[in-house]
Amino acid sequence: MEKLYIKSRTKFDIPADLVLSKENKAILIVVHGFASSKESPTCKRLEEIMPKIGISTIAIDLPNHGENKNDDLKIKSCLEVIEDTENYVKSHFPNIPIYLFASSFGAFLALLYINNKKSSVKKVFLRCTAVNMKKILFDSTEPSEWEELNKEGFIINSHFLRPVRLSIDFYNEIEKYDLFKIFSKPKDILLKMVHGDCDQIASYAEAVKFSKQFGIELETINGADHVFSKKEYSDIVFNLAKKFLG
Repeated sequence: MEKLYIKSRTKFDIPADLVLSKENKAILIVVHGFASSKESPTCKRLEEIMPKIGISTIAIDLPNHGENKNDDLKIKSCLEVIEDTENYVKSHFPNIPIYLFASSFGAFLALLYINNKKSSVKKVFLRCTAVNMKKILFDSTEPSEWEELNKEGFIINSHFLRPVRLSIDFYNEIEKYDLFKIFSKPKDILLKMVHGDCDQIASYAEAVKFSKQFGIELETINGADHVFSKKEYSDIVFNLAKKFLG
C-alpha cells in the first residue's frame, strides 16, 4: 500500500491509500461514511479483496475526517475531494476505468457527484445509502444543540461513530440536497445499491423508495443493520461488490 497526499484545489491535500493490483484493470475510489475514515474496516477489506480480482483501490479521507486537515466540512468541499481524486486517477492511470464504492453519507455524496455531471466514473456501488441524509442529521441534533448551533455557529455532534464539528453552514447546505427531487440517473453509469432491512440509521424503506423511483437495482440483506455488523452480512456485501465491479 502506498500512502498518498493528493493535491487539491485548496491548501489541504487529500490523504489517500493506494493499493495497486497486478492487472490494474480498474481503479476503485472508496468513499467512507459520516464520522468514519479510510481506515474503516470496509475500506481495509476492499484493499484486501479487490486487488485479487484485478481492481486497484484508492481510499480517501473526506474533509474533517481521518487525516484530512480541512476542518470546514461542507457538501461542496466533499464533492471537490472526490473530483480531485478522480482527476488524480485520470492523470496517473489514463485509459483505466474508474469505479466508486461508497458507504452511507459517502454514498449520498456519490449520488450527488454523478448527478448531471460529466464524470469518467463507469460503475458505482452504493452501500447503506443515506438517501435521507438531512433527516438523519436533523433527527440526531438535540434541542440544546440547535440552540448552541444558532448561537455559536457550530456544534460538536457526538451522535455518530466519533465526534464531528459541524457548522450551521453545513446544516443550511444539506437542506438543499433532496435526492428524491434533484437526482437524475446518468445513462452511461452502472449503479447498484445494497441495504440491510434492519438498518437503524439510513432508512431501508427510503432506500427502496429511491431505488424504485430511479430504476436502480437494490439488493436487500435480510436482518442486516447499518454497518453489516455480522460477518455473514458483510461477506454478502463484498461478494456482491466483487460480482458487480469485477
